[in-house]
Amino acid sequence: MTPRYQIIFVSLLLIVNLGCSDKNLKKIEGQIDAQGAGEIRLGKAYSEVLSKIDETVYEVSPNDKNGFQIKKDRKIIISFWSKNQDSTIGFVKVLSDSYQTEKGLKVGDSIDKVRTIYPELKLVFDEMDSEYYFAPEDLQVYDKDKPEILCLFYVDTKEKNIDFEMNEKTNRFESSMDIQGIIKHVLIYKWK
Repeated sequence: MTPRYQIIFVSLLLIVNLGCSDKNLKKIEGQIDAQGAGEIRLGKAYSEVLSKIDETVYEVSPNDKNGFQIKKDRKIIISFWSKNQDSTIGFVKVLSDSYQTEKGLKVGDSIDKVRTIYPELKLVFDEMDSEYYFAPEDLQVYDKDKPEILCLFYVDTKEKNIDFEMNEKTNRFESSMDIQGIIKHVLIYKWK
């Protein structure tokens, strides 16, 4: 192949590559639902997600849970890891207000806004992590009354004396959402 044809061939390859820009996702942020957040979806292979992330926009690095975290403008926006060490996404942790639910909830929103959207919602105490969270029913997936996928919104509050009662049905400590605070992060994961 002559040098002239080589230049034409390489130019054509570049044009074709640039035309297929869906390889590099310029925006991974998006909607939070029971399957994940934006482009980070439960059950997807790490390699499938990582190969498409545009590293001129995002910084990808390993996290402490044998998965990955993604930063934008030097802030962690999302993190994900596997449930069974199989390199498929089993947990997604949203840390940025660039992701929101269909009803408009996002990290940083006040509990007042949450109460407006979900007036009957209960605050739950996570005994393992000593943190508070709430779980809107429309974002949970059940299989025969047992949780299959959970979407939990963790709360940052300065209040210390929150009254909890045992809910016999769920076997969890619950309280009214009558507190002040904000959504700290969202955790979406497969229960099974």
